[in-house]
Amino acid sequence: MSSSKVPKVVIDTNVLIAATRNKESFSRKIINMAVNGDIFPYATRKVLDENRALLEKAVSWQDELIDRYFTVVQEVVERYDLKVVDIDPEDDKYINAALSAGAEYIITSDKHLLFYDKYENINIVSPKKFYEDMVGESFFDWDEWRFS
Repeated sequence: MSSSKVPKVVIDTNVLIAATRNKESFSRKIINMAVNGDIFPYATRKVLDENRALLEKAVSWQDELIDRYFTVVQEVVERYDLKVVDIDPEDDKYINAALSAGAEYIITSDKHLLFYDKYENINIVSPKKFYEDMVGESFFDWDEWRFS
């Protein structure tokens, strides 16, 4: 890790789903970081409810790493109800969770959130960008190249 301070993060459901689908993905590496204590994941009840509901729909098997993630993610009380993401108001729950937790990052693959880059002191980054920032190295993303 390039940073001596352990960052507080909010992880979007799409990152959890991607982590179950590709064992070599940046998303999987990030969930491993959370489970290993290299990052501190936080979520509000709204985020956790979405995590579980969408994982049940999207993933037809149990994933031990994701199960372990749910044992380390810290639930925080939602203290904000800001309306920020005009194009997809459902995404506001991530900004409100990050503000409530005092998180430095929202890790997401959602283009509506990534559009903002930063909100107040919260960096809104893709799994690849977050991982690169944490390890201090750049990586080529074959999926990004293949689908662009």
